[in-house]
Amino acid sequence: MGNRPEGTGVQTGMHQGFRLRAATAEDADVLADVHTRTRTAYYTAGGMPEDELADPSARGQRRDAWARVLATPTRATVVAEDTDGTVVGLLTAGPPHHDDLDASTHYELYQIGVLPHA
Repeated sequence: MGNRPEGTGVQTGMHQGFRLRAATAEDADVLADVHTRTRTAYYTAGGMPEDELADPSARGQRRDAWARVLATPTRATVVAEDTDGTVVGLLTAGPPHHDDLDASTHYELYQIGVLPHA
């Protein structure tokens, strides 16, 4: 990702069946959904019962958290869409949490998730 000049587009991979685009504030709901579904798939694959992950209030909290992430100018969030335009993955990065890295030239990957079928 790096420091991309303002207004520069995100590369696409439609020839591979997906495209990447910058997430917008309107994506908060879909990011919460993809986050919830990828998180559930990950933890249930590791043996955690799905009912322990199904707290209804948690989805709203994740949606609010994504809205804050999308409003943070130092963060970069990208979504992966399939050929139908359905969001199937996400990636968010921002300034590194390590003092030895220069935030003007480095990003740190905070989260990545792809739906299991994708």
